[in-house]
Amino acid sequence: MKRFLFIFLILSLKSFGQEDKEVVFNSIKEALVNPLTVKSLDISDQKLSQLPNDVIKLTKLEKIDIGSNPDLDLVQAFDILKQIGSLKILWLTDGRIKTIPNNISELKNLEELWLDDNELATFPEPVKQLKSLKYLRLFGNKIKMLSFKKQELPNLIYIDLCYNEFETFPVQLSALLSLKRVIIWHNTINKIPASIKLFKKIEEINLESNNLTSLPKQFGRLKTLQKLSLRDNKLSDKSVKVVYNLYNLKELDLQGNNIAVISNKVANLKQLKRFTVSDNPLKELPIELEQIKTLQQLGLGDLHTLDWTKAFTIMEKLSNLKRVGMYTMKLPNMPLGFERLQQIDTFWLTFNSFDNAEKKRIQAMVPKAKIDFE
Repeated sequence: MKRFLFIFLILSLKSFGQEDKEVVFNSIKEALVNPLTVKSLDISDQKLSQLPNDVIKLTKLEKIDIGSNPDLDLVQAFDILKQIGSLKILWLTDGRIKTIPNNISELKNLEELWLDDNELATFPEPVKQLKSLKYLRLFGNKIKMLSFKKQELPNLIYIDLCYNEFETFPVQLSALLSLKRVIIWHNTINKIPASIKLFKKIEEINLESNNLTSLPKQFGRLKTLQKLSLRDNKLSDKSVKVVYNLYNLKELDLQGNNIAVISNKVANLKQLKRFTVSDNPLKELPIELEQIKTLQQLGLGDLHTLDWTKAFTIMEKLSNLKRVGMYTMKLPNMPLGFERLQQIDTFWLTFNSFDNAEKKRIQAMVPKAKIDFE
């Protein structure tokens, strides 16, 4: 499953900061035909033990993928790559890498480093010396803890630590003064220390699929936080109350927890645009939700005990609401009040049991909306 997810991510995401159209050369021979035009080279999975010296001739090279070459001499490879001043992006994925050689620190202009699906048990110390690095992926390794000094990775904005072995949220990341995004789903995190408050510029934290049962009150001090996912944890009504103090949140995902009541303090989130509470034991939505006039997307899937008529009355008041997910309602007919939702452009009604006649009736109630039943 992890490999499938990783492949999906690779296929669906562009490299950080890359343009839409990119010519990728897949061999040195091909690249050397006109070396001064080559900006991207993919020689992954070619059973390399040495990086060809001719790579030095690619003086405009910005991106190279040398992943899936488990026998590659990384010291030799970095000695060559350090001579290419234009190099900004390096992929070293799926190479059975256990350690990173010190001379990676000589890639002075490197901005993006992919180390996914390797065998790193600790954070690679030489990587900390990459002063220009902005984007770092360590997806699918064996890292349990880390530490940093304030002068290390001064420009790092994004770090991906998904599918590692963290049990405690690594608040040591707060030493990275430019850090804005921490993606750390699918670990076994069950604790967030109070020192989480030390993050000064953090804008996104993704903690999906961990083992959280509580959040420290200091979590509510992350005033720069704009995007938060706590999906698929073990949080309750009481333990998520602190998130309602995050006044600058624009996206909040609480799907797949044990939340039976959404606090009326949700009205504090005046900038919220996307809100997901799917797959929780909710019986009703708080009337205060209608005060969030910025709300554009609402996730209400798998809510089998929800009072839908009351929910529709609240949703009707949200003039900017455009997209709503209502999958797996487990109802044969759409409840009363659905016809009030004329402002909504898109409904996701997948995994429901509406027959064809009911589907036609539902569409007729909101004739301008796009409805996805399948």
